[in-house]
Amino acid sequence: PGPDTVWTADSQVLTAERPVTLSWDNGAGQLFRIKIAIDRAHMFTVTQAVTNRGGGAIAARPFSLISREGESADPDSW
Repeated sequence: PGPDTVWTADSQVLTAERPVTLSWDNGAGQLFRIKIAIDRAHMFTVTQAVTNRGGGAIAARPFSLISREGESADPDSW
């Protein structure tokens, strides 16, 4: 997947009781999934997985980016 990848969500609503899984099939036998869960304290858990249905081995590496922009109302939490 790249920056222009269009993912499919299994739900339109993310709640503490129901995580959302994003998926993308690259058409070459690999299925990429990102499961996003949130708890009652508003902390996220993100799990990435790749299923290889292709004929050969693949090399997969996780990628993530956390970006904060603007100023926080509470500078101690920034």
